Amino acid sequence: MKQDRMSMAASVESRVPFLDHHLAEFAARLPRRLKLRGLTGKRILKRAMREVLPAQIINRRKMGFPVPTAKWFRSELASWCREILLDGRSSADGIFNRSRLEALTAEHSAGRANHADKLWQLLNFSLWYDAVDSTRRRPHSDAAVAAAGGSGQ
Repeated sequence: MKQDRMSMAASVESRVPFLDHHLAEFAARLPRRLKLRGLTGKRILKRAMREVLPAQIINRRKMGFPVPTAKWFRSELASWCREILLDGRSSADGIFNRSRLEALTAEHSAGRANHADKLWQLLNFSLWYDAVDSTRRRPHSDAAVAAAGGSGQ
């Protein structure tokens, strides 16, 4: 379900071949000894597909769906990344060491280091902090308090 929704949200054509409930029910009825051998999973599927797929596909390690954040932070998202990290509330409030953020973004942009994971985490924190900070700093006027039935004190 997640994969299907995420691929549709990103306009990515994707196939989810094992959503058929008859297949899922069949697999659930199979004895465990046919499904696993040691730490090898998907045993039946691999045997069924060995005539269809090359061995390097059947036997390869599990892989994720990588997102090219390192490239993006060096190209189309570079200025956005610097703006959020260097001009956002978290930077203005002194949560981060500005000179270290400048060095981190410069090293990454120049290709001297891959700080994509760090930048991703810092960006997420900064965006979260900016959102929380804007609601925390929202002024409460006496008129709004009075309208809510409070004393304003």
